[in-house]
Amino acid sequence: PAESLTTFTYDDHPNPWQLLFSAVGVVLPEMEGHNFSRNNPLSADIDLIPGVAGDPHVLVRWQYRYDVTGYPVSISADDGSAAVTVRYQ
Repeated sequence: PAESLTTFTYDDHPNPWQLLFSAVGVVLPEMEGHNFSRNNPLSADIDLIPGVAGDPHVLVRWQYRYDVTGYPVSISADDGSAAVTVRYQ
């Protein structure tokens, strides 16, 4: 759609994509489509036609497995996309 409204909820753990974005200062092609919030998104409620009652919504939820320092080491979504493994160096 030409316009949509997305409402996110977040966890309280550091987002690795935001950390990478902060380190390099640019959005690398591999990072396109990732959320750059300080924390990891738990859900996204996408209102496809804002302001219209009963319009279609898409709800995506993410699940994380964290390491001992609170950083995610695996990320999966319920939208059918491939799970992501995060490795820190």
